[in-house]
Formats: sequence, C-alpha cells, structure tokens
Amino acid sequence: MTASLFLLAQSSLAALPINSNAALNPYEGGVIVRQQVIATQSHRDNEEVSRVAAPLAVAYGVTSRFSLLAVLPYNFLRQRNSPQIGSLTEKKDSHDSAFADAKLAGKYIYFRHDLIGATLRLALPLTVTIPTRETGFSQNAYSGSLGQVFTYQSTNWEFDAAFAFETFDVSEGIRRGNRVTYDAALQFRILPWTLPDEGVPAFLNFVFEINGETQEETIRDGASLANTGGRILFFSPGLQFASERYVIEASYQKPIQQRWNGNSRGRRDQFTIEERYRFGIRLLL
Repeated sequence: MTASLFLLAQSSLAALPINSNAALNPYEGGVIVRQQVIATQSHRDNEEVSRVAAPLAVAYGVTSRFSLLAVLPYNFLRQRNSPQIGSLTEKKDSHDSAFADAKLAGKYIYFRHDLIGATLRLALPLTVTIPTRETGFSQNAYSGSLGQVFTYQSTNWEFDAAFAFETFDVSEGIRRGNRVTYDAALQFRILPWTLPDEGVPAFLNFVFEINGETQEETIRDGASLANTGGRILFFSPGLQFASERYVIEASYQKPIQQRWNGNSRGRRDQFTIEERYRFGIRLLL
C-alpha cells in the first residue's frame, strides 16, 4: 500500500482536469504553478470577438488538507464589426489588452479515505473575485462562490467532479445574475500501460471533460436587462504529458449545447494549452 500511495502522490500533479482549477491539490508546503493560454471566439450578428486569455494560477498547500489558490488572468481582445452599408460591408477592427479580475480561493479537504492503490477526497472551496474594473475584461463587481469537489484517484485513472454557486455584489446599480458552474473530468493513463517496479515514469493521459455554466439575467434598478444570462455546455477532450515536476497539456472545447437570452453572443470552439510546475517551500519561523 505504501508504494501505491507514493505513486499516487507523485502522479497527482498530472491527473487533473485541464479546464478547471477545482481539483488542484498541492501537498503540504508544495506549490503548483499553472500557466494557461485559452483562445476563444464569440459572435453576434455582424460582430465577432476573438479573445486570448492567459491566466496564471498559483496553489500552495498550507497543510495536508487546506490549500490556497490565486489566479491572475491577462487578456487580449480583438473585436471586428462588419456593418452592412447598402450593398457594401465595412470591416472595423479594434484591439485591447489588460488584466482581468483576480481570484483568491481557499479549499479544505473535509473527507479523505485512502484505499489500496486509490484515494477518495471531498473538498469545500470558497472563492472571492476581485474586479479590476477594466472595460471589456472585468465583471465590475465583487463576487463570492462556494462549491463542492469530489475526487477519486487510482494509479491508472482519476475522476473529478465539481460545482460552484457564485453570487455578485451590486455595482453602480447593476447586479449580475447568480451563476452556477459544473465540471466533470475522467483522466486515464495510456502510457506506460503498466507501471515499472521501481521509479516514477513520465505519464501520457487522455482526458474527457464536461464543462458548463448557467447564469441568471443581470438586474438594473429592479428590472432584468435584455441579452444577459443563459447557459452553455462544453465537451472537452484533451491530452496530458507529465513528468515528476512538470506537465504539458492541451484541450479542445466544443460547445454541444448553448442557449443565451435575447441577442447575447454565442460561443464557438475554444482551445487551451498549458504547463504546470510543482516544487516545495519550507518556511523557517
């Protein structure tokens, strides 16, 4: 059992959902640095928006059960308008970039059960979003979310499921609708097919993910705003290559269902690549 738990501890950096930070579990005194690059597009009538987000996430294991997470995204935005003027189509492009809203989170593992070659965890994450109030990149209001994370991990595969309920503060008379996010991910090792008797090899994992969100309409002065709120569900297959200290991974997200209120922008496919590093910190007090 000791050898199995050692392999679980060493491979826990790799077997994680690609499009969610909910299952990040650094060991006590350990740090996981995760850099993502996410390219996505949305469209509405004669307007098309291309966005590249580069969120940097840093997770620190305060104890074996409690961890902290900070996320700071930097976004690049290109907006193209193609209004129809008579029989002609005029194209206008605009570009912008800025830091998006920062997130600070704490997660506590309140249940953990270790089996032979496997482990089961239940965790409670609490997240606060701090707005940068940058036009086009910020929700312009503080928000808080509370959720639940389920993880079952073995030496061959891992399943993670998470959901969170987020509520928003009122800013300038506007209150964004409550949002629910939900994710499920199955990751399984395809190489090496069998584990060696000694040492920790590099892993190649295949990932199946489902990522979704539902948001209520935005309220201003007691009335619902048009073109706000809706829901979307992504199917997100991906690949992970992981060594003992770093991970390189990629995911392709395909909307399989989306319904937006009014004339809200629909989302198209998006692509994510990222790398993760793990190292330890010892505090001398």
